[in-house]
Amino acid sequence: MGAKDVLSSTETDNGVTNVKTKVEGRVKMNYISVPLMVQMRPVDKFYIEAGPEFSYFINGKTKGETSVASTTGGVTTTTTSSNTEDINKDQINRFNFGLGLGLGYDITSNIGISARYVNSLTKIEKSRPAPENNNRVFQLGLNYKF
Repeated sequence: MGAKDVLSSTETDNGVTNVKTKVEGRVKMNYISVPLMVQMRPVDKFYIEAGPEFSYFINGKTKGETSVASTTGGVTTTTTSSNTEDINKDQINRFNFGLGLGLGYDITSNIGISARYVNSLTKIEKSRPAPENNNRVFQLGLNYKF
């Protein structure tokens, strides 16, 4: 799972020099997930599914990038810096519980496609409040039945 945000973006102008600063952050978290979906088939080959999904946090990284563009007298100079850091596993809830809702279509008797949305009910980071601190995932799948 990953998320990318523009953490801040500023622009200052003193009449001679214009400075634009942009700070972006990206978080990538890797989980092993086990969905337990109940399927209902309203018509042949099409199904709707719902149920819980249990996940275990494996690892993750945060990446940040800062770019500063300075324009003076029509000449623009841009500098960019970046950093990467492993996520501290002690600050993350290792187990995650979510509820999923999806649908699928059987193209043949062995091959199908599916789409599912899962909303976590567990906080990701132990120290932050729950409303802004849970996983929301959209999954696309290609299925093969043995």
